[in-house]
Amino acid sequence: MISLPGSAAGIPKLFGTFHGENLSAFAMEFLDGESPSVANAGMVISLLNSWVQEKHNVILGETALWGEMAAVGSLSPLRSRLEALQTRPVRPVIWHGDFTPWNMKLDRRTQRCTVFDWERGHLPGVPGWDWFHFVIQSSALVKNLSAAAMRDELEQLFRSEIFSAYAARCGIAGCERELVLAYLLYDLEVRKPVEGAKEIRALLELLTESWTTDSKS
Repeated sequence: MISLPGSAAGIPKLFGTFHGENLSAFAMEFLDGESPSVANAGMVISLLNSWVQEKHNVILGETALWGEMAAVGSLSPLRSRLEALQTRPVRPVIWHGDFTPWNMKLDRRTQRCTVFDWERGHLPGVPGWDWFHFVIQSSALVKNLSAAAMRDELEQLFRSEIFSAYAARCGIAGCERELVLAYLLYDLEVRKPVEGAKEIRALLELLTESWTTDSKS
């Protein structure tokens, strides 16, 4: 697990670690509860907003995550469009890397939502990527939506007041589409998902065509 601010919400309590010659392990609290539902969307949004690092700015292209994406995406037709964001200053976030309902537990008694499986966690993280992951993974693996329907869900997200406020706060307003394309490249070529790769690739192909055409019109 990455080293995180002690006051960060949604982080499980770590009790101890062990590092041996051939083994590393950690002990954390037992998480009781169930995965949050659509009705708990406000709680998820609250978590994502709490992970914004308000007092810091980073250059997008200087983050390790963006560097990994850029390395594998060097031959992508999106290259020139994404390169334009490399010098953009943004407020970084705590990045989970697999932010989905099934990686969370909601304790109904305390109303505490805890996120686990932090093996891909990173700080500083790219703002928006966890939110896009949450929407796209849920759409592809739970709702079984088509690429066109997933695109419509993303467009609806961009128009929402809650995401618009988050985007303005993080400094990514106006480049939401490019960040989705960058996330999809990262997800397919760096994270390499075991499930949903076909659906996510279809979405990337659709968005590359439709959003690139829109930007030229």
